[in-house]
Amino acid sequence: MVRRSTAARGGPAEGGRDDAPDGPRVPDGARVLDGVRVLDGAHGRDGSHERDGSRGPDGSYGQDGSRGPGGLRGRDGVRGQDRPHVPDRSQVPDGSHVPDRAHGPDSSHGQDVDRRTPPGLLRTVDRALLVLLAFERNRSDWGVTEIAEEFGWDTSVAQRLLATLAGRGFLVSDPATRRYRIGPAAMRLGRLWDRSGTLELLARPVLDELCRRTGDHVLLCVPDNFHMRCVAAAEGRAGPLRYYPLVGELYPAHAGATSKSYFAFLPDERRHLLFRGRPMARFTERTVTDPDRLEQEFHQVRARGYAWTVGEYDTGVATVAVPFFLGREPYGSLSLGGPEEHFPDGPEDRLDALRQAARLLESRLTTPPRGTGRAPRK
Repeated sequence: MVRRSTAARGGPAEGGRDDAPDGPRVPDGARVLDGVRVLDGAHGRDGSHERDGSRGPDGSYGQDGSRGPGGLRGRDGVRGQDRPHVPDRSQVPDGSHVPDRAHGPDSSHGQDVDRRTPPGLLRTVDRALLVLLAFERNRSDWGVTEIAEEFGWDTSVAQRLLATLAGRGFLVSDPATRRYRIGPAAMRLGRLWDRSGTLELLARPVLDELCRRTGDHVLLCVPDNFHMRCVAAAEGRAGPLRYYPLVGELYPAHAGATSKSYFAFLPDERRHLLFRGRPMARFTERTVTDPDRLEQEFHQVRARGYAWTVGEYDTGVATVAVPFFLGREPYGSLSLGGPEEHFPDGPEDRLDALRQAARLLESRLTTPPRGTGRAPRK
């Protein structure tokens, strides 16, 4: 028989309920003697005994199904005294545990994912979303133990999270390797995102402010096979560049800074597959169509972090562009353009504003501001 004080877990002294958002319920059959719960060799949820024959510190499971201290698993899913404590990585004060988001293959910088659950939100749901965000192009599959080690959770917590996501189709488990990959439900949401207009909604304040600061045309583009497709734009003070809307315009991958700023940051092998052997049209006398020369230019763009072209796609139009990222992946490009005579000293005086706008856009895409898209209260 194990006698544990309810104060050990910080739960309610009476009533048998943990009011944490994703907390458990005290098991039926627990007896209370003088404010102390008493359990006699209770089984775990799956019918198995705990280490000392009882459930957690007060006879109940902790959050996320984790167990209590003293050789059991704590609330953060980490074992207690029976092995060295592995801290929840979200608690590391300097954030050094968070993988750097590389600004392309050759450098890394800043939009870190905060792994701490914000106050008032459900920790179990937040952890499940963190698992989904761990999947990237250069890390397309994960095992249970790897997820547990990555986030500092117990393997049982990681297993339940992965199994739940797989049960709803957000992940798929390979029966041969027991590793998980992104599932069809995530693909359905991705397609919905492409058609939802949310990207334009989140980017609009950034584009308008950049246009106000520089007076130039501002374009936000995303890849579309061998092109970049404009999804949002702000018109500069010089008047329209086209006699038709810029949104929906396709820019070829090999011509102009808008495209080069994105394709330069793709992994070399992916870019080679796109460009090698593909016929490339010449739009002006300055359009580069030689693959070897293009590859040299891509490496130059990646080294300096931006692309600058004059008259490659439109005669007399100058453009400076930078990529923006989601995680470690380039997601699109943000560019400033206008008549060539508006850039007498090149792009240098606009780079700070352009880079700041790209970082702000990344921030809004990673952590959208609260209230975005909501109707105002009446």
